[in-house]
Amino acid sequence: MGAEDQEELPDFDEEDAKNEESKDAEAKKGQAALHASGFKDFLLKPELIRAIVDCGFEHPSEVQHECIPQAILGTDVLCQAKSGMGKTAVFVLACLQQVDSSEKAVRTLVICHTRELAYQIKHEFERFAKYFPEIKPAVVYGGTPMSKDKEMLKDSCPHILIGTPGRVLGLVREKDLKLDKIQQFVLDECDKCLDKVDMRKDVQQIFLETPKKKQVMMFSATMSAETRQLCKKFMQDPHEIRVDEESKLTLHGLLQYYVKLTEKEKNRKLNDLLDALEFNQFIYLNRYVTAMADSEPPGDEPGSSSSCGVNGDAETEEKSAEASLVPRESGYSYAHFVERFKHPSAQAVVNEIRDFVNDFPANLSRLAASRRIQGFLKQLTPKLLQADAFSSEDGEVAGEGLEKFVVLKLYKLLFRHDPADIREDERAEQLLREARSKAKTSPMQEVVAKFTPKQREAFEAAAAELRKVEQYRAPRDKLSCFANAIRLSENLLVERVFTADANGSHWITLLAALILKASPSNLYSNLEFTTSFRSRMTPEERKSLADFASAFVLLCGSSQRLTSLELNDGRDGDKASPALPLWLMDAGVTFNFEDRNAEDLLFGEVEELLDEYHKMISALRDLNGGRLKTFDT
Repeated sequence: MGAEDQEELPDFDEEDAKNEESKDAEAKKGQAALHASGFKDFLLKPELIRAIVDCGFEHPSEVQHECIPQAILGTDVLCQAKSGMGKTAVFVLACLQQVDSSEKAVRTLVICHTRELAYQIKHEFERFAKYFPEIKPAVVYGGTPMSKDKEMLKDSCPHILIGTPGRVLGLVREKDLKLDKIQQFVLDECDKCLDKVDMRKDVQQIFLETPKKKQVMMFSATMSAETRQLCKKFMQDPHEIRVDEESKLTLHGLLQYYVKLTEKEKNRKLNDLLDALEFNQFIYLNRYVTAMADSEPPGDEPGSSSSCGVNGDAETEEKSAEASLVPRESGYSYAHFVERFKHPSAQAVVNEIRDFVNDFPANLSRLAASRRIQGFLKQLTPKLLQADAFSSEDGEVAGEGLEKFVVLKLYKLLFRHDPADIREDERAEQLLREARSKAKTSPMQEVVAKFTPKQREAFEAAAAELRKVEQYRAPRDKLSCFANAIRLSENLLVERVFTADANGSHWITLLAALILKASPSNLYSNLEFTTSFRSRMTPEERKSLADFASAFVLLCGSSQRLTSLELNDGRDGDKASPALPLWLMDAGVTFNFEDRNAEDLLFGEVEELLDEYHKMISALRDLNGGRLKTFDT
């Protein structure tokens, strides 16, 4: 999308002193509203009326009275209403009333902040589109393979797409999702989507990919004055509905009770209440993952009711299975092991685990964290087996169960990825110490020390251009940014501080680090980029690239910095190779991990080197004899 075709980005950073709410745009109160005694008076399509009747709805709510007549006419809508008042039905009915199914293209885009909400909205569309067999809703969200979403969009492009901002933007950037035919742009729970800076930027970029002429609808249960102003920047003269008093956001008829208890009294009181009260459905919320395990409901007939547990650390597939109330296997499953912790005799162990999690230092390295966790488990296992909750036969699975109970949950909570192999971490740390002892001064630092003020200015300009690489995913866009950074280094040709002969072996490593730094996710393959790049390399440069790859993978391992493939590229038989980023595998990089010499490792801290590499990119044109000019095309 060219700059000339882009509409102006809503500016969320400027002070909105001049953009105060005008009296003419006050929330719609006292205006002549279009009232209807039933959904039929909205003049909806017969298929929609049939679906509404099948769902058991007779009369629209107050919010639906106010919004639906305007929404089906294509008016922009900004609505704040309490939960349970039918906000979702407003945009679902409005979109189904207006959607054009004659062309195979996405006509309605609904953005929400969680995958669970996205799935719920899709279900609502399916309910009301019951008699529209030609209209296809679909949902996309993160945590699942993007290849499935790409295949779905290619084979059966839906008319209505619901998704989370990150996944939708990823599909747009990969050119798999086209939004040029969008008629309705809906933002559900808009305050959640716009309050977070990262999510707000994603919504912005998605919005700019849609046509200027479209209907925009935004809904939320709570909305501050600042958020309301942000929402209006996406809209044109919106129809506003809002609740002024915060107290009105609680549903009528909902009774809330609060009981103050000590920690030890909570479980007993909860069981007493469940025995005394009659209920059809029951939801138990707890801040600790350790308490979110399956349990038999209280009563005289264990197993008479189905139950499930869901938590934020669960994988997407696991959440889906839990949410569908699929019974878990009996025996020594993870849920069975966790169930033992509910015994009163295990309370001391539970408290110890809880204290360990809550007091865990936030600034530890991965290696130090792994050691601390393993040490804690070693001390905890004997205490666990002494509790009456665990029989002697539990001893065989205690170690494995504790590791899954504590390590998988705690480590993932702290670092947002699965626990790394501690032995690999220790080996990496040892090699790094050896490398530092053999390399007193980095050659890069020697070169930087010789920079003149003029050269430093050129480096800063090149680095500023290079940072833009992170905004693009397509190889052609990345190459354009690299070419611009190289062109900005013209001033370096005036004073030749260094020569290719003296430092040339380091510069291919420099560029490799920059490419890796510019592609933090590594979820896509830059085959076009790396193949073209590698064809311009000398054998010495290829070896240097392989050296860099092995050192970087060794030092960074399975950290968040790399999302890498699991290992066997088929060239080494049954021998497993270290995990490589996709772009390195596409480049055909191979190396022998066992033959690595410690002194060949990169000098100094990896992050410090990457910062130095950013500043040195502008020297590439000089050091490579101008061969990188071909990147301009």
